[in-house]
Amino acid sequence: RDLVIKTTKDGGLIRLRDVGQVELGGNSYEISAVNLEGNPAVSMAISQLGGSNALVVSDGVKQVIEEFKEKMPVGMKIEQVFDSTEFITASIEGVVGSLRDAVVLVVLILFLFLQNWKATLVPGIAIPVALVGTFAFVLGFGFSLNQLTLFGLVLATGLVVDDAITVIEDTSSKKETGLTAVEAAKSTMDELFSAVIATSLVKMCVFLPVLFFPGATGTIYKQFAATIIFSIAISTFNALTFSPMLSALLLSSEYKEPNRRTYTIAATVIGFVYGLLFVGDGAAMALIPAGVAGIIGFAISKTSGRPLRLPFAVGGAVVGLVIAGVWNPIPVIFFTGLGCALGYFVPVIFSTFN
Repeated sequence: RDLVIKTTKDGGLIRLRDVGQVELGGNSYEISAVNLEGNPAVSMAISQLGGSNALVVSDGVKQVIEEFKEKMPVGMKIEQVFDSTEFITASIEGVVGSLRDAVVLVVLILFLFLQNWKATLVPGIAIPVALVGTFAFVLGFGFSLNQLTLFGLVLATGLVVDDAITVIEDTSSKKETGLTAVEAAKSTMDELFSAVIATSLVKMCVFLPVLFFPGATGTIYKQFAATIIFSIAISTFNALTFSPMLSALLLSSEYKEPNRRTYTIAATVIGFVYGLLFVGDGAAMALIPAGVAGIIGFAISKTSGRPLRLPFAVGGAVVGLVIAGVWNPIPVIFFTGLGCALGYFVPVIFSTFN
């Protein structure tokens, strides 16, 4: 509106708003008549502006369409026939599934090699700590959760446990020499502090040059490299602070090898939760009835002397599946049964592996 298009002899300015009307409009008003499923229709394409978020634009368009549906004349309707963001959504869901599988596999492999649930817990907790902290950095630096950042998290899942594994293993070995858990943790950090920082810096230096790639390549992969660097930095801080404290806390009590029943129950619960995550429905909504039913069954078992905990827990799990609206319970049942079988044979697996 304030664009100067001419200067008069007496120094006056003639702006665009003085001779015309300026308003924000569409890039093109071309529309075309089409035949949609045998009905005459008019098509209109909506494109996003440069720098905008495609998913946000798509949600906004859907909201506008819903508003227009209430105002359409009788005999006319408005609907969306194509959405290019469906591919983006499917791709992100695929990467999220890969992240879920990576976390589960990393924890299982840790448990297979360490063969101690307390020792597995230390690097296992390092994974969500690093991932959640990385989300904060991603938000703080203005990045978005896209395929590249999520893929960076998938790759970082295997990197963030290295330092925590080193800490718990060294603490365990020092405790076996006769030191207390706290003394073993302190001795471990005196010995490994510099080594942990050095290894983390080396891993960061691998991805650091990617941040300075020129042109479109640098723009594309910058978020990927930054995500991995963020996760490594947070896991390093975790290994130097939280992991030694947790190692001392867990190793301070005497370790008693769980029996086969404990392994079976734990693996069954893990399989049930993983099945819920696999089908993409609300895990919390389905777990709450199962937990409540298990507590009720435990209370009744204590008063009546009858083993009612398992039947109540199974009934609560079924009710939870119905409440959560799980449309395909087959994966949930499959992973629950698989967890139950693996938990039962864990002692055999350990002995064979050893």
